[in-house]
Amino acid sequence: MEKEYWKRICLLTAIPDWNKDSEIVTEVERLRKKYEGYRKEIDSKKVMVFYKNNSSYVYDTLKKCAQQEKIPREKILFYSQNDKADKKGRRFRVIG
Repeated sequence: MEKEYWKRICLLTAIPDWNKDSEIVTEVERLRKKYEGYRKEIDSKKVMVFYKNNSSYVYDTLKKCAQQEKIPREKILFYSQNDKADKKGRRFRVIG
């Protein structure tokens, strides 16, 4: 979903003089609001991290998890959606 909004925004803004066409400007603004809303919704969810030594930790937000675990939020979402472990053996689960 997030990628679809971003791709559509990129395609519309690639058109020369796109900012002079009111229909395109309106569409870009609408997509930008949806994109930002989607990111805020995802970033506000809790993340549970499972470590190799069978311990786990729950972070309040995706952003905090990314900062503390030193991994991009996109990677956390990828590992969570595909049920895979990263190179360090951590597994991520987005909850709530």
